[in-house]
Amino acid sequence: MYHLLRQKASALEPALHKLACELIGIPSPSFSEGKVADTVISALDSLSYDRVFKDNAGNVVGCIFGRNYNPTLLLISHMDTCGDDNQNNSNRFRIENGLLYGTGAA
Repeated sequence: MYHLLRQKASALEPALHKLACELIGIPSPSFSEGKVADTVISALDSLSYDRVFKDNAGNVVGCIFGRNYNPTLLLISHMDTCGDDNQNNSNRFRIENGLLYGTGAA
């Protein structure tokens, strides 16, 4: 089963790399994360999540409903980044030796 899951995940890597670069390319200082949130919502919708929404605080919530009552997995991440004077989005990140570097690429 692990081998099958690994193959499926490997097939998604190019799309995940593209999405990560796109997200890093969007300036998102605190209280101005709307464009990043909309990009995340679009990505989750394209992955056929069961429910995707933005709450009143601007957080993005994506749900994949389980088929039984096993333990729940919750992933949490920040969408805001520290200020950056570099307004040229194409220079906000770089890839070296297969690693992605940029503001918010933690």
